[in-house]
Amino acid sequence: MCRGLDNVFRQLESVCATSCRVLVLGESGVGKEAVADFLHERSPRKSGPFLKINCGAIPPSLLASVLFGHEKGAFTGAYAQHQGYFEMANGGTLFLDEIGEMSLEAQVYLLRVLDTNRLTRVGGIHPVDVDVRIIAATHDDIMEKVHKRLFRRDLWFRISSFTVSVPPLRSRIEDIPLLMNYFIHIKCNELEIDESQITIPADEIDRLQKHFWPGNVRELEHTVERSLISSCLQQKKKTIKFDIAPWSDTPSRYEHTEEMHSDWPSLKELESRYLQKVLKHTRGRLTGRGGAAEILGIHYSTLRKKMIAQGIPLPRQK
Repeated sequence: MCRGLDNVFRQLESVCATSCRVLVLGESGVGKEAVADFLHERSPRKSGPFLKINCGAIPPSLLASVLFGHEKGAFTGAYAQHQGYFEMANGGTLFLDEIGEMSLEAQVYLLRVLDTNRLTRVGGIHPVDVDVRIIAATHDDIMEKVHKRLFRRDLWFRISSFTVSVPPLRSRIEDIPLLMNYFIHIKCNELEIDESQITIPADEIDRLQKHFWPGNVRELEHTVERSLISSCLQQKKKTIKFDIAPWSDTPSRYEHTEEMHSDWPSLKELESRYLQKVLKHTRGRLTGRGGAAEILGIHYSTLRKKMIAQGIPLPRQK
């Protein structure tokens, strides 16, 4: 287990055996889903269903139907009755990732279900009893959204019975060698590479530990996979040189800290600068392999919202 997460898992141990709702906070790619896995696997519900849904990946107009189901004829294209994630997760756990992206309409539905443990399918009239433990996660500043009335305060109270923050990878560099070895093992199996023949020089591990990791654990996973393909499959080498080229213009964790102290930009300014660097690297490509959304470890809809909020023109607006 990662030592940098010892405090997080110590906090979680106290709520694993309960049905307490948990809100997991942390940057994109930091491992919030792993926290949800940990909670479910150690709960009395571990033999029940465990379903995961990314609220930011579902169009707002469809989210209520996806979560709570719909009746035949509820809307155009509803040719049959459909069970939503809540019914399918009955007796188990439902992980609502990126809950900060949930539309206000869907938030009203969710609030009602959490209050009564009953739902009514879209277009239906008969309530259905459900017994589901909710684990929610977000990379957003959820309180800022509450203050801006983009997220309901009463819903925030109900999903945050217990809140835990997962620290970014750059603040727990002692975990990097362990995670690196884990991803090497997984990716070697996937790519059919003989793991026993691979050598990792000490200076390469040092490079990893000095990197700022804006994409957190997900970025490290992609770096390992890309490096294995480049070194072992393309160049036929046994010594790995980590390919962090997509972030070649990103300062090291030490340089970045020095830069922040020199002019103290706001978080919004830092995010805007970083988004523009990534977009420059991808030449404005937002989706697909090597696109900005993949590099940042976020969904396209989230990237699009951030660009609009920061006043960064979308490619078609240029």
